[in-house]
Amino acid sequence: KDNHGHFSTRGQNSVATVRGTEWGSSEECRGTLTTVREGVVLVRPRHGRHAVLVRAGHSYLARR
Repeated sequence: KDNHGHFSTRGQNSVATVRGTEWGSSEECRGTLTTVREGVVLVRPRHGRHAVLVRAGHSYLARR
């Protein structure tokens, strides 16, 4: 959980920048899964795709 500060996490397949949120990030065989419980997370896949805003209750899988 991030208390209204700028924080980012890096996985093998994506980078997530959070905005005062509660989130989780895990590595899987298929790629990096980012799950948001509260707030909004900006996920940037490392393999040439556009950034994706992931809102509370949703998740995003950055494929290998």
